[in-house]
Amino acid sequence: TFWRYGVSVLRLRRLLRRHRAEVLHSNQIWSFQAASRAAGSLGIVRVCHFRDDAEPEAIRWFTAAGVEAVVCISQHIQHQAECAWPDPAHRPQLFTRINPVDIRDRSIEERQRLRVDARRRFAVKDGEVVFGFAGQLRQVKGLLPLLEACAALPLNRAWRLMVAGRDPSAGGDYERACRERAEQPDLRGRVHFLGFLENMSDFYQMLDLAVV
Repeated sequence: TFWRYGVSVLRLRRLLRRHRAEVLHSNQIWSFQAASRAAGSLGIVRVCHFRDDAEPEAIRWFTAAGVEAVVCISQHIQHQAECAWPDPAHRPQLFTRINPVDIRDRSIEERQRLRVDARRRFAVKDGEVVFGFAGQLRQVKGLLPLLEACAALPLNRAWRLMVAGRDPSAGGDYERACRERAEQPDLRGRVHFLGFLENMSDFYQMLDLAVV
C-alpha cells in the first residue's frame, strides 16, 4: 500500500543518514524503487544492478525516482536498459562487466593440488564425478529440473550434485520442495545441500562440471 511504501522510504532515509552513506547500491531492480527515493532525497549517488529481464516500462517505473549508474550482467540486459532510455542524453551511466573476475594463471600441478584439497574438504570420494549448482534456490533458477535430469543418470555411475545457496523467500517453500525431491530413492545420497558459502573457491575447485 501507499502507506507502507511511505513508511519504508522514511525508514531507509533515516538509516542512510545514520550511517552517512555516500553511495546507495541495490543488488537488483525490484528493491530499488523505495531505496532510490530515500537516497535521492539526501543527494546520495544511486547505483543499481540489472540482472533480470524487464520491459522498458518496468525499468522506468522502478527507477522513476532516479538512478545515476546501472551495472548490467550481460549485453542482453544492457540492451534492455538502452531501450528503457532511448535518448543517451537522459540515460544513466551503463556498465557491463562480462567477466570481471581476475583468475590467476596456475600451473597444472598447483591446480591439481587445489582440486585434491577441495575435494577432501567436501568429503568427495575417489572416482566420483561432481556436479555443482550455485545460486539462490528459487524456481527461476531451475534446480528442480536439474534434479530431474540427474535422476535419469545411470545408477551404476558414482556421481554427486553439490548445491550451494539457499531459498531467500519467507518459508523457503522452493528449497523444501528440492530437498524432498532429493530424498526420493532415485536421488537419495547423491544431492548435498551446502547452504550459503562465504568462500566459493573450494566449491568450484572440487567440481567436474558447473551447471549454470
